[in-house]
Amino acid sequence: MYMLKLSDAPESDREQPSINGCYATLERLSNDWYFCLRLKDSREWAIFKLACQVLIQTLEDHFSESSKDTLQQVTRILKKCTIFFKKHSSGLTRSSATGLIGELLFLKNYIVPKVGWACSLNCWKGPTGAPQDFAVDDTVVEIKTTGAADTNKVTISNAEQLNPLNAKGFLFVLTLSSGVTQKEDSITLCSLVKEIEAEMYNATGDTSLLLVYLNQLGYTPDAEEAHRPYQIISETFYALRDNFPRITPEMLPVGISSIKYTIDLNVCQQYITLPDWTTHE
Repeated sequence: MYMLKLSDAPESDREQPSINGCYATLERLSNDWYFCLRLKDSREWAIFKLACQVLIQTLEDHFSESSKDTLQQVTRILKKCTIFFKKHSSGLTRSSATGLIGELLFLKNYIVPKVGWACSLNCWKGPTGAPQDFAVDDTVVEIKTTGAADTNKVTISNAEQLNPLNAKGFLFVLTLSSGVTQKEDSITLCSLVKEIEAEMYNATGDTSLLLVYLNQLGYTPDAEEAHRPYQIISETFYALRDNFPRITPEMLPVGISSIKYTIDLNVCQQYITLPDWTTHE
C-alpha cells in the first residue's frame, strides 16, 4: 500500500485520483488525512511499485503545501501511468532489438560500475519517456546503435534527444555487426537480458522493475530478433558541446512540431571524449 499524507482536509467534491488495478481512497487516521493506494492483485506488484516510484519522485520535484494542488498532481501522474501501462509488448523489430542491446550494454558496462546494480535503473530514463536514455550525476546520455554499413551515421528522432537541459550531454554510439551464426565473442539480446537479470538478482534480489521496463520496450524472450547474434565493433562517446551538429527545439521555426534528421559522425571527431564519471576502460 502507498500512503500520502495531506496537509489539510481534501475537498469533498473534487476528482478522486485513480489507476486501474488499484483501490484509491481518501482516509482519515487520527487527525490527519491520507491518500491511499492499494494493489488489487499481488501479481501486478512490479507495475504498482513502478507507479509508486513515479509518484514519489514527481511529487518530490514539485512539492506543494496545498492538499488540493497535491491531489491534482497525483491525478495527473496516475493518468499518465495508466496510459503508459496500457502499452503492450508488440514484439521486436530489428531496429528496436539493436537499440535495446545498446541501452542494456550501456547500463551494464557504464552505469553499474558507477552507481551499482541497486541504483542503476534509477539512471535508465528511456523506458519512462524521458528525452534522453540515461541520466547520472549532472550528465545525460542518448544511446544510438548502428550497423556496420552505417557506422558513420546516426538518426535523431526529435529535437529534444540531443538537447540536455541544465546538464552535460553525451551521445553514445554503439556499432554492431550482425552474423548468421553465433561466434565465441558474439552476443544476442536474449543472452544479454539473462546475464543482466542474473547479476541484478544476485546483487539486489529484485528484478521486477527491470522486467517491467523490458516489457514496455517490446522485449519477449521468444522473439526471433532476441536471438540474432551480433558482434561489437566500436563504442564511442561524443560530447554535446560547442557547435556539435544538432537541431534543438529553439532552432525550429514556428509551426514545426516534429523533426527527424541524420548526423554524419565523420565531422564529429573533435567531440570524441569520455564523461568524467565513467570507470569503463
